[in-house]
Amino acid sequence: MATNDPSSDANSAAVDNCEEVKVHVFSSSTELLEKLHENWNSAKEQPYPAMYSSVYGGIILDPAMMVIPIDDHMVHRGHGVFDTAILLDGHLYELDVHLERFFRSASNAKISSPFSRSTLRTILIQLAAASKCRNGTLRYWLSAGPGNFLLSPAGCPKSAFYAVVIKENILQCKQGVKVITSTIPMKQPLFATMKNVNYLPNVLSIMEAEEKGAFASIWVDGDGYIAEGPNVNVAFITHDKELIMPFFDKILSGCTALRLVELAPKLVEQGLLKCVRTGNLTVEEAKGAAEMMYVGSTLPVLPIIMWDDKPIGDGKVGELTMALSDLVWEDMVAGPETHSSAPALAKSATSAKLCTVFGEALRPAPWQFILVLTGASSRHLYELDVHLKRFLRSALKAKMSSPFSRSTLRTILIQLAAASKCRNGTLRYWLSAGPGNFLLSPAGCPKCAFSAVVIKDNILQCKQGVKVTTSTIPMKKPLFATMKNVNYLTNVLSIMEAEEKGAFASIWVDDDGYIAEGPNVNVQLLLPMHDKEIIMLFFDKILSGCTALRLVELAPKLVEQGLLISVRTGNHTVEEAKGAAEMMYVGSTLPVLPIIMWDDKPIGDGKVGELTMALSDLVWEDMVAGPKLRGYPFLIEQVHDIAPGSRIH
Repeated sequence: MATNDPSSDANSAAVDNCEEVKVHVFSSSTELLEKLHENWNSAKEQPYPAMYSSVYGGIILDPAMMVIPIDDHMVHRGHGVFDTAILLDGHLYELDVHLERFFRSASNAKISSPFSRSTLRTILIQLAAASKCRNGTLRYWLSAGPGNFLLSPAGCPKSAFYAVVIKENILQCKQGVKVITSTIPMKQPLFATMKNVNYLPNVLSIMEAEEKGAFASIWVDGDGYIAEGPNVNVAFITHDKELIMPFFDKILSGCTALRLVELAPKLVEQGLLKCVRTGNLTVEEAKGAAEMMYVGSTLPVLPIIMWDDKPIGDGKVGELTMALSDLVWEDMVAGPETHSSAPALAKSATSAKLCTVFGEALRPAPWQFILVLTGASSRHLYELDVHLKRFLRSALKAKMSSPFSRSTLRTILIQLAAASKCRNGTLRYWLSAGPGNFLLSPAGCPKCAFSAVVIKDNILQCKQGVKVTTSTIPMKKPLFATMKNVNYLTNVLSIMEAEEKGAFASIWVDDDGYIAEGPNVNVQLLLPMHDKEIIMLFFDKILSGCTALRLVELAPKLVEQGLLISVRTGNHTVEEAKGAAEMMYVGSTLPVLPIIMWDDKPIGDGKVGELTMALSDLVWEDMVAGPKLRGYPFLIEQVHDIAPGSRIH
């Protein structure tokens, strides 16, 4: 997928003439519904015959209505888990075991289900029956739910459950494929072992493979051992005819993989395999295997014949690989006769075949927005251009192309703010790979999607100090920490951990023992105790906060006044940081928040520092000064009243 150059508007003419952009304001829900139906009426076939939403309390058959709220925390914070089950010849394969993993993932993500497991099971069976689809996949999500746009889910009254039936043919794979070793950092074990919607690493990994002409990729862990594919497990057959799978302690325990481990002893009994086991394999050992395969729900076994342009074995589909594939396929197509089944439902009865397999599910493409940004306050849009530059830099890293030039996006956002008639709040916007399908690769998404919302909120200067804790939740790898994306489950669990300890938020410490950042804010220190230096932490492993960078620009005013010695960036250990005279969070909606206690130890004298408030005043004055000071692009008084249904400039 092509990307836009975030530093240039060279593509502007090909996309839009910014001066001619007029954003339509929908006059009524009826007009909007007509537009939604218009988008679907052109479809040759309905790929999603049914959806369930706990928010709406029922099954939806109209594809235009298959939506989830924009303020659902799964959308804008990635706080959600999912799973899947194969629908084959009218029965659901492995539903109960998938549900077991689904609830384990929910527990790890600290989300409680709005229904019991048995109720969810009944809902899914009835949904499959209502869809009248006999072959496809059933995908379902548990979200922290709609409520607001904050990081913590405390403002979400109730979790939400969604499910959709995806019509597709599930076929046995008999052709071999090529793979590569991924250079994209894999997830930390806490997140790799739970099936959550934070799939940006997986997406970038498969895009990397596709760019190199391969089917998918292989991750290697930090110790040099084989891990998994972007959404599948991987298995090997040695020249001694051992079937080996990597340990599941750092990767997702794929149900098809576990089911294969249960079925494979049949080949041992027949003398075709020597043994079946799990173990660590180095890249060298793995590439020296006689046969290799991907294992996943929709495959279920896919032969791999070449890895990094080197043939596996003789470079042909292996006989034992296909024997294993036949075992799983026969288990899938055997139907409910070989297992206990769920109650029949009307003429389109759907049964649940029960085994011990955990299936894999893919990224919810229409709903997983990639980029999120806040940065608006008062009557004008504060630092809009700075935020837009970072927005498009993040898009570049996420390998997405904006449907509009930067100047056009800017115009759209200004018109949206004007149409809202909101004078105080935040403007949040997303760039997504776009709707298209439920596969991992965005290749099936015709066009990226841009969405934005105005959130009415009072932005106030913070003058009270808060307590923080050191987070035990693993922080993101630098590639993902330095781009603003919606894979925020790490951040969510970190702030939930802090709230459980009675703190406002937390502080991350990187692998080298240096202070990093807060869950959605930068951290700033005044070090050392008596030298009055202001220290901003290096941005090489964390997000370069726009407010933090603006503070660095403004702080020299205090140096000129003799209140500060200097302003610089640097690394600091936990011990050094806890010995600071003052400490603060810095973020768009704060903008400066004093920190007075860390892990129950006071910072300085345990009171809000004078220099912290002096810095806070600098930023606050900069924010409220408005366009007269820095030429901000939007002032509400300059926009005339907007009639519903009109097009505005």
